Amino acid sequence: MKKVVKVFIVLLCLFSILMMYTGYQIYSFANKEVKKSDAIMVLGCRVKGEEPSLSLERRMETALALYNNGYGEKIILSGGKGKGEDISEAEAMRRFFIKKGVDSNNLILEDKSTSTYENFKYSKVLMGKSNIKSLVVVSNGYHLRRAASIASKFNINASYKGFILSDHIFIELKGILREIIATYKYVLIGK
Repeated sequence: MKKVVKVFIVLLCLFSILMMYTGYQIYSFANKEVKKSDAIMVLGCRVKGEEPSLSLERRMETALALYNNGYGEKIILSGGKGKGEDISEAEAMRRFFIKKGVDSNNLILEDKSTSTYENFKYSKVLMGKSNIKSLVVVSNGYHLRRAASIASKFNINASYKGFILSDHIFIELKGILREIIATYKYVLIGK
């Protein structure tokens, strides 16, 4: 019995170290330099009915600040419709940017995706149609390392802008745990 407990403790310690290392790798990516680009891409996040979640609101606010400071002429709004969502994430974002005074001609909607992989897959097609060669990708800081890996897979030239929900630590921790799982899933199956 003592041997089983020792093995369990060792495995728990190894698992904890692996999770901390993965968390560090995820967050260390969030502080990269943002470059002026052809467009800004906002990665979708949960919509509750028709209302953006806190994370999606922050993504949109971050993208709006970049847009207003000349980091991109167009904004790609990438996100389909998931469970419990009455409208697509892209549509929720479109409504936000229109309310904030962004010309609808500068908004490109990608409303089919249901994953980060699909965000880039479907947006790559729209980039080609709109002659967009470079992006600033906006998401939560913990999401950017995997997003960058996927963007690279589609040969997308991008820089990245993230943020931390430091005033909502429970939401941030939940997102980090979800992202750790998603990162390992991506490493294992490539999507």
